[in-house]
Amino acid sequence: MVQKLTDDQAKFFQIFHGYALGKQLEIDLKKGRFVHYTSAEAASRMFQNKRLWMRNSQTMNDFSEIHHGLDCLFKTYAGPTGQRFKAAISAIFPDILPELEKRFDSWIPEFKHNTYLASLSEHDDTEDYYGRLSMWRAYGNVAVVLNRHVFLTPSDAINAYTSPVAYMDQPEFEVEFLKVAQKIEQEAAFLATHEREMIIGVIFQMFRYSVLCTKHPAFKEEREWRIIYSPAYPSEVIEKEVEVIRGVPQLVYKIPLADIPDRLVGASPPGLVNRVIIGPTQYPWAIRDALLQQMIDAEIPDALSKIWFSGVPLRQ
Repeated sequence: MVQKLTDDQAKFFQIFHGYALGKQLEIDLKKGRFVHYTSAEAASRMFQNKRLWMRNSQTMNDFSEIHHGLDCLFKTYAGPTGQRFKAAISAIFPDILPELEKRFDSWIPEFKHNTYLASLSEHDDTEDYYGRLSMWRAYGNVAVVLNRHVFLTPSDAINAYTSPVAYMDQPEFEVEFLKVAQKIEQEAAFLATHEREMIIGVIFQMFRYSVLCTKHPAFKEEREWRIIYSPAYPSEVIEKEVEVIRGVPQLVYKIPLADIPDRLVGASPPGLVNRVIIGPTQYPWAIRDALLQQMIDAEIPDALSKIWFSGVPLRQ
């Protein structure tokens, strides 16, 4: 069976990942979809090899994002809201904080240098034909629209996880952090029934995703979600290869686009791909014909009805 959260796991998620939970419920309620804006070359490789690439955070278009997340966390943790958070945890588990802080500090180089990401964006029905102009300008000339289900399904099948990006400055970050402190106070009796090591692990993961998924609010129109993978938590499924991208040799981790029986359903192209939009390009028909053939080869049903020209003109 597809994995479901236990009652305790769901409660932990509500306490420590309330923002992410709210975004998940929101996109599920409106039956939303995701979209991967990329180059025609990368889209072609994705269909041909049935792999979604994750690149090192250092090679992404704005590496300062992780520094922004760290800065928000450090300033909040050192301030009044952080003091309330620490008091709430210490009231349940005395002397737990030094161990938690030591573990987190030891992982900072890992966050900066050994985290691999694939970026998606929320996709609205109104964008089915034209896409989003700002995304065309920033990320490429093909948009692969994806059904949401596999990204919202709780599963440890590949050891990579999807999380919404929070577009926050430090004061906004502090507001969300305060909500966590308040939930810890409210759920102290529940938390006290669990082992100390489990609580350290849960809080560490909250800090980790806070760092990796907090972005400057100026980028909020991107409405990004990230698939996050750390080789320190190895996967039996994800593949590692060296690729040369725009002249830069680099390690790339690749997620197979395939269902894993009884563990992950909806990851293969027939169930995953909702549509493909061809954006601004000098060669729209050539790209369309090639991608259409690859969609047919990938056994995507009704492929012809799922590929569109955006009609957005190419500006030189």
